[in-house]
Amino acid sequence: MPTHTQTSMLTITSDDNIILVMGKSGSGKSNFIYRLLTETQTQPVEARAEILAHMENVRAYAHYHNGQRFILVDTPGLSDRNILQGAAFEAIATWLRDLCAKSPTEGENSPKRVIELLGVIHTHSITDSNMSTVDVQSFELFRDLCGNEAADRVRLVMTMWDVVDESEGAAVEGTLETHWQSLTVAGARPARFNNTTERAWLIVESLENTKKALLLQIELVVMEEQLKDTTAGQRIWPERPDVPHDQAKGWFDNWIISTLFITLFIALFITLFTRSPYFPSFERS
Repeated sequence: MPTHTQTSMLTITSDDNIILVMGKSGSGKSNFIYRLLTETQTQPVEARAEILAHMENVRAYAHYHNGQRFILVDTPGLSDRNILQGAAFEAIATWLRDLCAKSPTEGENSPKRVIELLGVIHTHSITDSNMSTVDVQSFELFRDLCGNEAADRVRLVMTMWDVVDESEGAAVEGTLETHWQSLTVAGARPARFNNTTERAWLIVESLENTKKALLLQIELVVMEEQLKDTTAGQRIWPERPDVPHDQAKGWFDNWIISTLFITLFIALFITLFTRSPYFPSFERS
């Protein structure tokens, strides 16, 4: 009998151990989940392909481990070239907001409450030694999404240690830990992952039993802020914090078009007017 299933939002409760897995595509985040799911059985090839496939939506998998239910949440990459960063962030934020809305046993008029997470796994391949501008921006967005209060719930997982030389990996590890310092000083912990089920569960078990809400959850659910007004949202849509990004962009585009139209009209008017026989001409003496 399968020990895991893909689960809907309605079946998740505060008793579950919810783990959000984030990272750019190709960093091994889906593979990390796959290793957790296959601790007791060989998973069919088609199911493995489903988990590891390119995704644009958030997917949650329920899995039982040592008598407890874990909800492993796979997310779209914040620095994925195939998905706009804003779209990926909005998908993750929507899932977190809906998770917090109500449990299935509560009534329509019951207040919203935060369902706390056991932790957040952030994956980065140890073979990826170059931190692009997009990678840096994505990590800053990730940090703002989690917040300092929940930083101790974060594990910064360096994947693919099974395919690199120790000395080469250690050099990249030092660079990453320097880059991650803004979160590690607040309590986040780096961890190596060598692509084994045993190591994956050791990383998860290091989270122990403490659960906390992420900053984005608090802002969306408790403070009832609009996504564009959250700490992370303002990093993505900084142009006009008082309006949605798409609307602000539309106003900017319309302003450019209007300016070009007015400029062309004035140029045409001057050209026609200067050629008029009624327009006085001046000759140098």
